[in-house]
Amino acid sequence: MNVPETKSAADDVFDGPASGRQPAGRKPAAANGEPTRAVATETASAATSGPTSGQACETTAAEPPPAGLAEVGRRRRLMRIFALAGREPLAQGLEALEAAGGPHGPGLPPYEIVRGPERGLAMVRGRVGGEGALFNVGEMLLARCSVVLDGGDAGPTTGHGYVSSGDLGHALLAALADALGQTPAYARRVERLADRLELAGVESLKAQAAKTAKTKVNFLTMVRGEDQP
Repeated sequence: MNVPETKSAADDVFDGPASGRQPAGRKPAAANGEPTRAVATETASAATSGPTSGQACETTAAEPPPAGLAEVGRRRRLMRIFALAGREPLAQGLEALEAAGGPHGPGLPPYEIVRGPERGLAMVRGRVGGEGALFNVGEMLLARCSVVLDGGDAGPTTGHGYVSSGDLGHALLAALADALGQTPAYARRVERLADRLELAGVESLKAQAAKTAKTKVNFLTMVRGEDQP
């Protein structure tokens, strides 16, 4: 799969995950004329409290999440996998989908790039121990891209790709995979591709951990020279 290498200013500042077309090479500005910065915020889950004294504890079956919420979680998982996967494995997976074709015929459905690919900076925020007030960790380089895919009878679908490597081609592939995953004709196949990429990532981490473990030194069990008989 041929991926165009679009040149973009590396010092552009993202204005957050906004939709629509952005002029190439233009820095979005806030109301005071200063460039705005995207902030990656952490969503804290709501804390639940147990029964108070004197109240009966009832066990109820957990209700399934709403269909819309489940779809958001599914898409979030796929976008994360495509962002963490390497560019080459993702490109090979999309080439396999392209060779298999779909209801429209051979190849992938036509798509239009509506933003990027472009590089920029995003502010990363965090909490100490997952609690407490948010603080700015620092800025990181990101690449992003947005595409609109011709979904045929299902209508057009918009896909977004954000990768931390700054690789423009990787961002385009991730956006295309996100758009394909929203179409009924490709949803199952895209999920199987994501499962393979996720498994490959886990195996890679295991191999790296095993390689690193060989160089581990346990200072508590080392024997000093004067302690030897």
